[in-house]
Amino acid sequence: MTAISKTVSEDYISCNNTPIVYKSEYEASAQCRIVSESSSGTQGLTMMRCETFPSRLESLPNIYTFVRSFFQTCGITNGHLKNRELAVDEAASNIIKYAYSDQEGSLRIYAMESGDDIRLVLQDSGNPFDPTSVHLPDIQKLLENRLTSGLGVFLMRRFTDQIQYERTPNGLNLLTLIWEKNQK
Repeated sequence: MTAISKTVSEDYISCNNTPIVYKSEYEASAQCRIVSESSSGTQGLTMMRCETFPSRLESLPNIYTFVRSFFQTCGITNGHLKNRELAVDEAASNIIKYAYSDQEGSLRIYAMESGDDIRLVLQDSGNPFDPTSVHLPDIQKLLENRLTSGLGVFLMRRFTDQIQYERTPNGLNLLTLIWEKNQK
């Protein structure tokens, strides 16, 4: 595994020597907090990748490629790979469809591996939505009525070990999907 190298200044963070530019010092410090909090309580962050995508449905294939590559680098096997990809696809699709209300926006994904777990943090600055507060749907009723929507949050919960959501004071939505490493 490649060790992460974090460099912080007033306007960027570097992930594995690739600078990621932010709009303000406050946003950069918020991102440092994400990285440090995400690795707290673990054996340390061993790998991190970051990528930003336009918040458009056309970005989903690129998001899929980024996530699949990261999971494969972490040694995730096919059985668990498909389920994890589905959880990320649902999370990204919901952000793309609902966060920006047809306005331009972006979705930044931090993919992190530590000694204990694998985490993806999906960050956007659109409308807040906490999927952890949503009641699970009646699956039988959805199937009986042949509804094709309303399963996204259910699938995210079903195929992750833990989901966390935070709305930061500066208006960022942070959705964290967590998987234990022993489930490769």
